[in-house]
Order: sequence, then structure tokens, then C-alpha cells
Amino acid sequence: MRIFATLFVTLLAVPAFAACDAGRTVFMSCSFQNGGKTVEVCASKSTASYRFGPRGGQAELALSVPVSDVDYAPWPGVGSSIFEAVTFYNNTVAYEVYAGVDRNPSASGKQNVPFGGINIFENGAQIATLECDDGSVAFPWTDVLSR
Repeated sequence: MRIFATLFVTLLAVPAFAACDAGRTVFMSCSFQNGGKTVEVCASKSTASYRFGPRGGQAELALSVPVSDVDYAPWPGVGSSIFEAVTFYNNTVAYEVYAGVDRNPSASGKQNVPFGGINIFENGAQIATLECDDGSVAFPWTDVLSR
């Protein structure tokens, strides 16, 4: 199944703002508000990081935690989309970052176009959803978070 990963890495260009620290791999990155804000999720086999804020500016929220402290939902292998999610926790708030690629052009009119966003929960209740700007999603679909 990871043959698809090589194909998608080849097909998907990673935007310039998707720069992880040395030794880390991009899980997903994108922009919001017409490029005004970005999210970057990077990981190694031991740590995962979440950065949200203005492009090139000081992060509004930056979290770096052991991989064991995030919830990772890998693609289950079925459906018209390849999608994954990782959830970071900050006290009573959870940030579920998701990304995927629609493989079925009849469903969306577009094929192999990445999508993504953030679902934000407080005390288990969803309080916000942010959808990535069209064309800004980098989702290389790596196995860096697999345990």
C-alpha cells in the first residue's frame, strides 16, 4: 500500500512554508485565511510538533510532544479518499489536524487534490473547524507517525 505514498509524494508539491526542523518529516501543512495563517505538523519517530500562526511570524500556538502523547488515526484502507489525522492536546483543548487526497473524481470533481484542516474540541465538544485554503495543502502521506 505504501506504493501509493511514493506516487502521492511525487504528485504533491510541498509549499515553501512547510519546513520542519532537521530530523523531522512533514505530516501535513497548509494555509488558512488566504495565506494569512499556517499550520505545520511535523514528526520524527519520537516527537510530534504542531505550529499554528501567521506565515513567517511568531506562532500563536506551538506544541512539541512525544509521539506517544498524540492520537494518530491512519488511513483505514477503504473509501474514496486517503486520509489521516493526528490530535494534539493542550489542557482541555484538542487540535485534530487532518489531511487527505480524494481519489474519486466523481465525488469532488477533482482527483488527487489534497485537502485538510483542523477540528478544535474543548472538553470533548467541537468548538471550531478550520478548512485549509484550496491548493495550499502539503500531505506527503508518510509513515512517520506509525507505531
